[in-house]
Amino acid sequence: MKVAVFPGSFDPLTLGHLDLIKRGSALFDQLAVAVMTNESKNPLFTVEERVAQIKEAVSGLDNVSVITTEGLTVDLMNRIGADYLMRGLRNTTDFQYERDIAAMNNFLDDQCETVFFLAFVKIKGHPDRYKGSFMLTSVAIQRAHPATYLYAKMMPYMSIESAEDVTGGQNSATYDRVQKFYMDSSINEAIAVAYNAAHQKVTRRYLGIYVLQVQPNSKFKHDIHVGDTITKVDGHHFNTAQGFQKLRWAIRWLNVQFANISTN
Repeated sequence: MKVAVFPGSFDPLTLGHLDLIKRGSALFDQLAVAVMTNESKNPLFTVEERVAQIKEAVSGLDNVSVITTEGLTVDLMNRIGADYLMRGLRNTTDFQYERDIAAMNNFLDDQCETVFFLAFVKIKGHPDRYKGSFMLTSVAIQRAHPATYLYAKMMPYMSIESAEDVTGGQNSATYDRVQKFYMDSSINEAIAVAYNAAHQKVTRRYLGIYVLQVQPNSKFKHDIHVGDTITKVDGHHFNTAQGFQKLRWAIRWLNVQFANISTN
């Protein structure tokens, strides 16, 4: 019998996690989803809440169980008789991290076999031309040389683009700030979805307008920078997206791209 463990904090459980669980359920005879506790982190949901969320989500998978544990994963695997450790990979950074963890687990227990699953995202409403799955994209910016060029030519999921095409001409620091904004926004939205799914109240606090881009011909290019947060225009304060919309007529000539931001 093939028994596997899928460990993680699952704080919260995401559609990506659930997709991996379903795929692991089809591959292994028994799959234990292990909710790990980390005292160094301040969790969004309690262990009990996370276990309840996962149990509800996997209720139709008869060979999937949900457990909680502390300590080493290999110790848990020995206790429940599992030989396989299941992990998901979103990008090359995940692979480099998980590869080292897998090597350490195998050093601790040479019977521990780590199985990597590539993470995919499924898009509702789109034709199932690609079996409903689209590979998540990761972007790495580095100086090009012959080795990376040849590697990209051999790997069908890789491509090489100019740094200017990828960043829109922004410098590395500015590009990183914008990408961090998008990532933080996605995390906040995921948290809100998880709260709603758990029937818990979500409270949002409006932070203002986040500057995503400043055009070179803007009269304010020396005063406004990517990453700035704006809460007033010409002395007029606003604390909602609607309030900002009323003032947009006054700032159309700024040549600045904005995004409303809030936090949960």
